[in-house]
Amino acid sequence: MKKIYTLILGVAVASFAQAQIDLTVTMDNHNNMDATSDDPLNMDFTITNNGQALTDQDTIYFGLNIGSQYYTTTGLVAGSVSGATITGGLANGASFQVDVDDLAGTWLTTELGGSSGDVRVACIGVGDSVLGAPFSSESIADAADNIEWVTWSDASGINDINLSEISAYPNPASTQVNINLGNNQIDFINILDLTGKVVDRIQVSNAVEVVNLAEYENGIYFYQIVNDGKVLITEKIVVSK
Repeated sequence: MKKIYTLILGVAVASFAQAQIDLTVTMDNHNNMDATSDDPLNMDFTITNNGQALTDQDTIYFGLNIGSQYYTTTGLVAGSVSGATITGGLANGASFQVDVDDLAGTWLTTELGGSSGDVRVACIGVGDSVLGAPFSSESIADAADNIEWVTWSDASGINDINLSEISAYPNPASTQVNINLGNNQIDFINILDLTGKVVDRIQVSNAVEVVNLAEYENGIYFYQIVNDGKVLITEKIVVSK
């Protein structure tokens, strides 16, 4: 049984933090988020329960976030999120896959209002089977794992960049993060916090750039690879001291 919950965007970012709820979102396919190599785009993702067991008939709400708008994962209805009622509960460590309608590059460019931008999948929260019950989850702004963030780029020449060579290690990290760019010619690396604010910008001069974490607080950050003025990928890094 699938339910649709019409959502005012402010609800999604409000604080309903409860430590016992810990849901991780992992996108199944998000390499080469560009029209030239991956169109239509497969945005399917997996939700894993890392906290207390969810009870029978609990409903997990989730959505696709593009710009300032939420969409259902089926039908891509704007201003709403999808919900799956859990039959038999969801134990700690259990997971399930969410199918998302494939995104055409032309549609995504229209929704973003340009040829590049951020796309997120997110687990919004948990409620009971009665629609309108309060969400019981970490807020998106504070959550460590219930959101995954990638970047769409319709950049010409992106196929000259081998995204599979790019990685960050160690991750989680306590003192520094090494960002390996392989043999790619990259202009900048942006470091963003969970709100999307750029907290550091590194002009690339080495195949491996080192990010000193001395001034960083514990939490989730993202690194963006920028070339020719376009963001090619956005990936998560965790700071844990």
